[in-house]
Amino acid sequence: MSDLLDFSVDYLPHVRDDLTVSDVEGELVVLDELNGNVHQLNLTGTVVFGCCDGSTSMREIQERLIEHFDVTPDMALRDLKDLLTTLHDHHLLKT
Repeated sequence: MSDLLDFSVDYLPHVRDDLTVSDVEGELVVLDELNGNVHQLNLTGTVVFGCCDGSTSMREIQERLIEHFDVTPDMALRDLKDLLTTLHDHHLLKT
């Protein structure tokens, strides 16, 4: 896991622009041709990935998870941090 991510409420995660993304039955499949990898995201990952546009803050993504999945703020934040760490570790986020 990476300890370099800024998990402040103002952090604006942004996925790389060169990824190919397809919707398969409501979940995303992400093709990373640069690194030769394919990633399949579950529903939570799909919601978060869709918010990683460089203009949506951690706080806003957390609020969307709370609304969409009816989870507690702590659970939403924990899941968000875990997922962003995974996206970062797989080189899917801009640095």
